[in-house]
Amino acid sequence: MTCSLIFAAAGFCLAATNCSNGNKTSDTPPALSFETTSKTLEVGETYRPTLRIRHDGDANDTAYDMDGNPLGVTFRSSSPQTVSVNARGIVTGRNVGTATVTAETAETASGDARCAIGITVRSSNTTWIDAPLSDGIIFSRFVQLPANTVMQGFDVDSRGEIFYTQVTDRYKILVSRSMPDRQATEYMTLCFHGHSSNMAVEEAGDERFVWVGNYANRVDDGNYWHEQVVSRIRYNPGSTHYPWNSDENYFIEAGCLNMNPAVDAANDQLAILYTRVDTPGRYCWVVYSLSEAKALPEETVTLQPLSYGGETESYPLRKDVTPEVRVRNLSRLQPLARFSIPTPAIAWQGYEIHDGRMYLMEGTSGNNDGTTGEAYMTVYDFEGRIVQSRTKVRAVSDLKALTEAGITESGYIESEGVKIRRGKLFLGFASQSKKDGNRRRANIFQYELP
Repeated sequence: MTCSLIFAAAGFCLAATNCSNGNKTSDTPPALSFETTSKTLEVGETYRPTLRIRHDGDANDTAYDMDGNPLGVTFRSSSPQTVSVNARGIVTGRNVGTATVTAETAETASGDARCAIGITVRSSNTTWIDAPLSDGIIFSRFVQLPANTVMQGFDVDSRGEIFYTQVTDRYKILVSRSMPDRQATEYMTLCFHGHSSNMAVEEAGDERFVWVGNYANRVDDGNYWHEQVVSRIRYNPGSTHYPWNSDENYFIEAGCLNMNPAVDAANDQLAILYTRVDTPGRYCWVVYSLSEAKALPEETVTLQPLSYGGETESYPLRKDVTPEVRVRNLSRLQPLARFSIPTPAIAWQGYEIHDGRMYLMEGTSGNNDGTTGEAYMTVYDFEGRIVQSRTKVRAVSDLKALTEAGITESGYIESEGVKIRRGKLFLGFASQSKKDGNRRRANIFQYELP
């Protein structure tokens, strides 16, 4: 057969010259297509996509004889280490990731015929978070933080020190630091910044910089949400920091709210989660080169109107302002990735980026009634496709084990953050114990990445 075809992204092929398949000839060549344009496999799973053919004048297409292969169709994968395909068109998922499998005729002087199917491979190995609770999983337990409120986020540096964020008095974020299993006593205070639902700590020699949302709006209940920038703030215990004290602010574009950062310093990546009023029901992510973002020149932008104050002697009255802020404008950069997903079905409790993947934590808290909270992890690629389906974290569902470990006997345990550092995945959990007067405590579990 000789054909000249134009490849369409949806997986269909459009022909333009004479064709012959040995059984039927026509001045107009047949069109080839895969029966489906996408497929998800587990690692090790095999699949044979159905190739279809429609000759000129035929009302319908028919299944192509892939065993007899009268047109001499060959198959190739865009990423053989992720998805392999043999001469008979049988596809095998090799490693987590995505690839395109293309079917095409042997090239002739007149061109070739081709169509494609997108394959996503996810891992069926969930043992890394399906393990029962054990001392080996517990990195830090039952830590008292400066305020009696739940931790909101955390990070672990190269020295093993844990940085925590928690909200108190609705308008203050306390950023504290301690070694595992040690009470956190030193902290800095961030006023009017937001909720710190996700934070990151970047190391620069002996200094530590906290990445957190900033320029939040005081809503009717007195809490602060809708952060419009991300700030990089030097960790300085004992200090009090206001939005306008930030030396480094990062801005995406007008309309981006609830901004929450993650940093993958090893891969030079900065990610920001945000929402937009004009895209309801979606969580959006954008990923940039961290070094390129930090190298941007500053410029002044005008933020959306916001309110703050009314809680302290320094700011006794609520103020309505339209801030002009010096920022590094990330819209000047070409993103490494940009994607969105539907709003999670369960409350999101933090996310992390690592090696081109986004790890999303969801969870519930339990009600101190003997029923534990639940935690789930879903892993996405940087196109928003699921590569690890939602998996339950088994360790927080065993009340007997949690009680024996001294974490909670009432069942109150709530997911609060996820981090990946040095080949380990760390999960944060807030807990309470009736024996401790129901004081909020912080716990960090650790898992080896697969």
